[in-house]
Amino acid sequence: MTGMSTKWLKAQWATGSRVTSCNSFAGWVAQAIGITNSVLSRGTLDISKAENEVAGCWT
Repeated sequence: MTGMSTKWLKAQWATGSRVTSCNSFAGWVAQAIGITNSVLSRGTLDISKAENEVAGCWT
C-alpha cells in the first residue's frame, strides 16, 4: 500500500537519507479519505529535520 519496501529503504539509507516508513501507512489512509495536501498525506518521515533541531536525536 505504501510503495516502500525494505530494499528501497536500505537504498535510501545507503545514500544518507533518513527517510522512514513509520507513518507511510497513515499517509496512505489520509490520501484514501481525501486529505491530499498535508504532511500526513505525504506519508514519509524525514528525521533530518528533527536532527537539525535536536542534535543526536536520530541516534
